[in-house]
Amino acid sequence: INFKDLEDNYSRDLLTPAKVNGKRVFGCVDSGSRISCITPECCNDLNLNIIPVKGLIELAHNDFKVPRIGTVKVHVAVGKFKREVQLEVLRGDYPLLIGLDLFPIFGFKVAMSTNLGLDIFIN
Repeated sequence: INFKDLEDNYSRDLLTPAKVNGKRVFGCVDSGSRISCITPECCNDLNLNIIPVKGLIELAHNDFKVPRIGTVKVHVAVGKFKREVQLEVLRGDYPLLIGLDLFPIFGFKVAMSTNLGLDIFIN
């Protein structure tokens, strides 16, 4: 993935370089997501065994629900932080979406700014 292409196409998204099982990817840091996800395509590229899970996932977009695909356990590295984590498998724009559940693990912090927006800080 070329970072310049991502900047042109998704300039409003906060991206961070990451590694999933040693493969370099760009992760989208999403303070609006409670869970972290990996795409089925990334799972296929890494030959991951997806553990099927039944049920629905409620997305933030107008209480929209999608069927669950499954979960995977992977090693994720962001900066100096590395950890084995369980991720939800979900279709998306980026191979990896880092939600609030992983913020403390990877040193991300969210704070209200004076302009009534959210600021994300990285340790």
